[in-house]
Amino acid sequence: MIEKEILENDASFIWHPLTQHKTAQAPLAISHAKGNYLYDHEGKKYFDGISSWYTCSYGHANPSLTNAIKNQVDQLHHVVFAGMTHGPAATLSKKLIGILPHNQQKLFFSENGS
Repeated sequence: MIEKEILENDASFIWHPLTQHKTAQAPLAISHAKGNYLYDHEGKKYFDGISSWYTCSYGHANPSLTNAIKNQVDQLHHVVFAGMTHGPAATLSKKLIGILPHNQQKLFFSENGS
């Protein structure tokens, strides 16, 4: 998808949080990321100082994490925890409980809805 089409679709179909849409400039269209940098469609590099989740610690496109995610997706994308479970969650829970304070007995997994 070319940058112009991305920005047109963005303006038509996306509501950005924390943004006054009547006065905001068009968002910066990012084409890809590597390490601590984001790149626009012209190849201009931007230091990513506002990353979240694992990105701030491990960088974008980290090979170890990318491979682990690809392997997991080959088995299972997502399961709602309402009445269901799966091996990776059970294994992770056991490991986390093992390193948490002794008054912790159960974990509650939550996500942002995306």
